[in-house]
Amino acid sequence: MEDHLKVMQEMYRIMSSMWHESSPAGYLNFRTFIMGVKGNEDIFPNGVLYKGVSETPFAYRGETGAQDSIIPSVDTAFGLEYPRNALTEYLFQLRSYRPAAHQAHVNWCAEMHKQTDFKKWCFSNSYSAFLMLCNYHMTFKFRHQHWVMVKKYIIDNTKYGRATGGTPITTWLPNQIGACLENCQNLIKVIDTEKLSYEQNCELARIKFEVDTEVQRLFMEVTSLQNEFKG
Repeated sequence: MEDHLKVMQEMYRIMSSMWHESSPAGYLNFRTFIMGVKGNEDIFPNGVLYKGVSETPFAYRGETGAQDSIIPSVDTAFGLEYPRNALTEYLFQLRSYRPAAHQAHVNWCAEMHKQTDFKKWCFSNSYSAFLMLCNYHMTFKFRHQHWVMVKKYIIDNTKYGRATGGTPITTWLPNQIGACLENCQNLIKVIDTEKLSYEQNCELARIKFEVDTEVQRLFMEVTSLQNEFKG
């Protein structure tokens, strides 16, 4: 888990460099071409007919899905749970869009988590629970960074209410972020601070403050965004 955390931190550092490589203002120039048909029925009411392929129109989900395999692998390996609702249903639909090897890897992570009862093992020791929290927190940071980019690259430039994948743009990612934060809050409760070092307790306090603050901020942000989008 220590090694996994280091890898997550490095991936997050690389992800954060996107600002230096890609212009938010230029994103809309090609976003149309990766826009999902499914979920955007007002744009594609009859699906899309691929001439020479089929006489029947198709409707597929959109977006690049850059995190489709990485973050779900972490979710399943560490037992991070998401509520099963209309907003998370897309998470499960995307499984069928991944390459077969990616699907197999995510499923393997889920099976190994179940076989080893990994979460229960982590909870049996305060340091392992602390490391699990740190990995959960990095998953939150990934999703939060994704949300920051959506606001800068998309919401600041258009008031169309659907994301590239056809999901509600103001609520879909915040729903997943909220689940990450809730998992962090639940995990913080079971950690025995007396069994952690001073440095670990300082990091725990920092994470707890950030998580608690973000829950309130996210709710207010999404509520305010609702007024800017129709439907």
